Amino acid sequence: MKTYKVSGIVLKKQDIFEKDKTIDLFTPDKGKLRLLAKYANTKSFKFSGTLEVTNFVEVVLYACCGAAGD
Repeated sequence: MKTYKVSGIVLKKQDIFEKDKTIDLFTPDKGKLRLLAKYANTKSFKFSGTLEVTNFVEVVLYACCGAAGD
């Protein structure tokens, strides 16, 4: 499993399923990425305020199967 460390601006967030979110992130080197934040809708998720729209964030991506713009 590959890991990538990227930074970018949160463009959009959307709740999917019961506990997950999709995040659209714009990065200078990889462009627009759509990410899945597992368990981001739980009460114990301590980074929920970080994933607001127009915030600048640094994230670590875990990719498999050729994802994340190899």
